[in-house]
Amino acid sequence: MEDIFQSTGSDDEYLVRFVVNPMRKCFDLYGSEGSHQTVECDTEKFMDILRFTRDILEEQGSCEMVYVNPL
Repeated sequence: MEDIFQSTGSDDEYLVRFVVNPMRKCFDLYGSEGSHQTVECDTEKFMDILRFTRDILEEQGSCEMVYVNPL
């Protein structure tokens, strides 16, 4: 799996949008160069990744984190 979370000062691709879908227990990651990855998880891993990502993104402030609106 390609790592797309990098500093904005780099010439490499970095994470610009992190979409959380709690109903499907998955995350959609969008890179600065247009790449897209979907990460599907079981419930426990989903919550671990969500907590970790919230902490990192709050510190960094360089990526938009959004939640899918349930129907």
